Amino acid sequence: TPLVTPVRQSLGELDRSVSVLVEPMESALSFALLPSRIGAAVLGTLGILGLLLAAFGLYAIVSYNVSRRVGEIAIRSALGASRGAILRLVVRDASLQVGLGLLVGLAVAALVTAPLTTFLVAGLSATDPVSFGGTAVVFLLVSVLASWLPARQATRVSPVVAMRLD
Repeated sequence: TPLVTPVRQSLGELDRSVSVLVEPMESALSFALLPSRIGAAVLGTLGILGLLLAAFGLYAIVSYNVSRRVGEIAIRSALGASRGAILRLVVRDASLQVGLGLLVGLAVAALVTAPLTTFLVAGLSATDPVSFGGTAVVFLLVSVLASWLPARQATRVSPVVAMRLD
């Protein structure tokens, strides 16, 4: 702001009734951008809520699918498979399924969000790698947890008991 004083002096020489208000552009625009910021906060909150709901749904589906494999896990255990091998198999299968779903979902999301770029503030991207990557990491962690917990519980069940339940 070294130019403010000379500009004030020059304007004062031209007209004494003129006053110059100097403030940073950010504070001048803050009130004008308030509705956009509130909208972004609401959309961000709804996005996080949607992510949590999807994560809970994914957990329920994956854990249900693993719990349906108790008979298979019992047979593998009866045939001599170690707990670690069974856990790795179940977690790998679930992670592969979720990984494929993530690849398809992220590709579709990238295509669908491309037209939204025109509505975003400069510097933002509709295909933000942090958002897309964070979502993928959350879903992969949920799938590992959702498959590991029931599989670990199923490996502790006696093969005879598990076969009777099936």
